[in-house]
Formats: sequence, C-alpha cells, structure tokens
Amino acid sequence: MKLTPHQTKFLQLTTELDIKTRDYKTLCDRLDELKLQNLDANCKEYQELYTLFLKNYDEIVEINKKLKLFKVDKK
Repeated sequence: MKLTPHQTKFLQLTTELDIKTRDYKTLCDRLDELKLQNLDANCKEYQELYTLFLKNYDEIVEINKKLKLFKVDKK
C-alpha cells in the first residue's frame, strides 16, 4: 500500500510530535535527577535544562500548528 502525499506528511508530523513528547519525558527525568542533587536553583545545570525545555516546547508548538493547518487544508 502506497501512502498519499497528505498521509505521508501527516505521518511525518505525528512522528515528529511523538519524538518531541518523548524528549519532554527525558527532560522531566533529568529535572527529577537534578532535584535529588539539591543543587542551587540558579546553577548552570538548571539553566541549561530550562533552555532545553523551552526549545522542546517551541518545537512541539510548531508541530501542533502544522498539524492544525494540515487538518484545515484537508477539509
């Protein structure tokens, strides 16, 4: 069975979203590990992790926008 271009794009976007949500889970696990170390809230490790959370969030938002547009275009 061959996928249509729309199906292929939808599959690509949903796969990207799945990867980013898994990345989010990994970031949450890293945050839990940092919390266990009782580090200062302003330490470098927290700042780097915060930056990664923001990047991941922005990527998830962008993928969701594309999915929403894709669904509108499909109608």
